[in-house]
Amino acid sequence: ILGTDFNPSKENFIKRLVDERQEVKSKNKSEAQALKIIANAITYGIFIQIDSDKDKQELEVYSNEKFISEDSKWEKHGEFFHPTVSICITSGARLFLAIAEKFLELRGYSHAYMDSDSIFVPPEIADELSNFFQPLNPYDKNISLFKIEKRNKWFYGISSKRYVLYDYNEKTKKIFIEPEIKKDYKLHGLGHITNPFGDSKENWFVEIWEDILKLHYGIISEEYLTKKYSNFFVISR
Repeated sequence: ILGTDFNPSKENFIKRLVDERQEVKSKNKSEAQALKIIANAITYGIFIQIDSDKDKQELEVYSNEKFISEDSKWEKHGEFFHPTVSICITSGARLFLAIAEKFLELRGYSHAYMDSDSIFVPPEIADELSNFFQPLNPYDKNISLFKIEKRNKWFYGISSKRYVLYDYNEKTKKIFIEPEIKKDYKLHGLGHITNPFGDSKENWFVEIWEDILKLHYGIISEEYLTKKYSNFFVISR
């Protein structure tokens, strides 16, 4: 694979893939990404693979009642489809998050937000939490099982998938969101609409989040915000 020999009959193939990815990560990002995709596909993807036919058809559905579903697509299980294996993988990740939540609670802390594979915690406890999981690391490389991706960021959350990470200077009341790092501001809450400002503003999500934060900190008024957006139309994609 990519010029590297693997022997699954003599070594743990998955472990070796992950270790190899860490080895090439700093040298070749495209190769590292390829190895990541291969590892994900083999460890999880093939067990949950469902292929749907392109052609729509009538399907007879059996539930608590029998009915006909029109314009449906027939879904066929992949060759290695095994839901018992796949759900154990995802539930294992949820178990990590539940342990992390309890870890914080026992130390008098609380998390700000939790997503599929991440948890936002107070900065002073982050290293201790990350180190707590390290004895479970099965790899030769010192890979953080709970990798700290961001440090000392402010968090503002509205609801599920609607949050922003930002920097805030309390003295100058300056708010900064990195426009190129889309992990810092979730698009889910606005992803179904088109850019209301037109093509002139590429990072329009950032401007909306900045205005929400300015309102929160009292930098602008609700009347100002209402007036600014009153002439914009929300159009679904």
